[in-house]
Amino acid sequence: DGLDSPGPDPAAAAIKAMSPAERQEAIRGMAERLDQRLVHRGGSLDEWMRLVQSYSALGDRGDAAGALERARMAL
Repeated sequence: DGLDSPGPDPAAAAIKAMSPAERQEAIRGMAERLDQRLVHRGGSLDEWMRLVQSYSALGDRGDAAGALERARMAL
């Protein structure tokens, strides 16, 4: 059909190659940047849920609950 299937995401591959501590720090940085963007510019339900799931994956239950509450107010 002429459509090339997308290759692996280079960012995801780089994260998988990191040590567990480096991976946690990279995920935390991405979550914090997403959080700041959503606070300042808003976002979709999917983006808010990605933030909640990121904080949950990091074990930050308080941040996850706070993001969920902010999403409920924003949407």
